[in-house]
Amino acid sequence: MVINLSSQGSPRITVRALLLGDRIDTAGLERPDILSATPLAFRVEGGPFVVIFRYGVVVLFGMTPLQEDEIIQSLAGRIFGRYARREQETTQIEIAPDKDEQIAPNGTISLKALLPDHVLIIADAIATNVILAHDERNVSAVFDVIEPLARGSWPHSRWSPDDFKTHWKRSTGTAARVWSRRRRRETGCALGAA
Repeated sequence: MVINLSSQGSPRITVRALLLGDRIDTAGLERPDILSATPLAFRVEGGPFVVIFRYGVVVLFGMTPLQEDEIIQSLAGRIFGRYARREQETTQIEIAPDKDEQIAPNGTISLKALLPDHVLIIADAIATNVILAHDERNVSAVFDVIEPLARGSWPHSRWSPDDFKTHWKRSTGTAARVWSRRRRRETGCALGAA
């Protein structure tokens, strides 16, 4: 099945991945027209696609900003551990039947046709990118806290011993969450699953 998402005959489709929270509960969202159950992927009104990953990422294919907002609002009660700052990643798909399928240096994905398998593969790749960017930011923040101690400059820093203990505990907790999220992603375990 070939999917036509290009609006007004435009051969470009915008794909946006948004990290909304720690987890999205997809139970009960199943539909008869799903492309995939895990991750949950479906078509919206015969047009754009939505791919929802339980680990907090939603990937939107060929949607207008209004459609994106509607999808995000519809998921609001299903998002656990909502992030105040949304991490996002965007790419373009160019449908070009006469070109080789490839990824251009600017990140544009060139395809002869958009197939359901393409939707799932692209969604997985862009969702992984947005998770890695989020984890990288968290790990960087941990190093910002730990670095003064490692350099031996903590006694001369702006933090009191109590402040340092608080930052240390928070940083190790953040590092543990990043490691745990990455481990669950690698093993395919849902958040909270044993």
